[in-house]
Order: sequence, then C-alpha cells, then structure tokens
Amino acid sequence: MNSEPKSTIYNKIYEDMKSAMKSKTMAQVAVLRMVMADIKNKTVNEGKEITDDICKSVLKKHIKQHEDSITQFEKANRIDLVSKEALELTYLRFYLPHMMNEDETKCEIDNIIKLKNIEPIKKNMGQVMKILKEYDNIDMKIASKYLNSILK
Repeated sequence: MNSEPKSTIYNKIYEDMKSAMKSKTMAQVAVLRMVMADIKNKTVNEGKEITDDICKSVLKKHIKQHEDSITQFEKANRIDLVSKEALELTYLRFYLPHMMNEDETKCEIDNIIKLKNIEPIKKNMGQVMKILKEYDNIDMKIASKYLNSILK
C-alpha cells in the first residue's frame, strides 16, 4: 500500500488538523483526529488505499451520528451538548459539498424522473434512489420522504 493517500480530502483534513493544533483549537483537533482514525481503519479493514470516496463515506457517517446526537440532546434539553455537537458538525461538513435543501432535492428528483422517463410508481423508487446515491450533496432522508409522497 502506498504511504501517500490518494485523497485530496484526507490531505486537507490532515493539514487542517496541524493548523488546529498550532492554534490550539482542541475541539477541531479532536474531531479531525477521530475522522482520520476512522478513515485509516476503514481502509485497513477493507485492504484499500485512502481515496476521496472513502473519506466522503466516513464523513457522512460522522455527520449522521452528530445530527442524531443533536436530535437526542434537544429532546433531553441538553443545550450544552447540542452546541458542542453542532460545532463539531460544522467542522465535518466543511469537507463535503454543500447539501441541497428540501426544495432543491425535490426539483432534482422531479428532473431525474422526467429525464430518465421513469414511471412514477412505488416499484421504481429503488431505481431513482440508485441514481441519487451518485450525488454527494443530496440528503437521502429528504429524498426518500419525497419519493414516498409522490410515487403511487
């Protein structure tokens, strides 16, 4: 395995972690170290090299975990933990493209159905979801909810 990762995202995370260490932004250092460790673990476990796709996958997993934690902490009225998770979430989101909002997602789904001439029935949901998985910037929860509402 090559010692130099073939990932601009990983290299950016590494450089940002070094900068955060110098500026003593310890919350950012901790988050970036955790992500780097998970990226390395994933590549070792799968016997692969570090790529942008693997980095994106790990980042998305961490983002989802943070979003879930925020929801749980809000229910428990733990505002201190909500703000900590939200700060960490901003560090993580920085490395992924801007996510489409609900209206943009709906518009993109409508375009896919129209352009690919997909019949709007329930059994074609998988076909649309497969296409959407190629996008880096679509929230699959929003997409799934919208598809369930429009497919008969």
